[in-house]
Amino acid sequence: MLIQLLEVLKKKKTCTLQELAELTGEDLDSVKMKIEYLENNGYLVKTKRSATSKCQSQCSGCSNCVVNQDDIWIVKD
Repeated sequence: MLIQLLEVLKKKKTCTLQELAELTGEDLDSVKMKIEYLENNGYLVKTKRSATSKCQSQCSGCSNCVVNQDDIWIVKD
């Protein structure tokens, strides 16, 4: 399942815990544990969704809006 999480993140670029749980069919606790492992071992970087936004808060509140400050994970190159 670690590989599945990495594949989802590579494809989607960024995901919240909730999004990862929905996309993999796993519960939040399992996803959180796996994400922590991947982050601690240098596979992922945690950031805020607003840090990856290109709209600069001039939209109507899309999922990438600065208003949405969820933590997200990005696969390290």
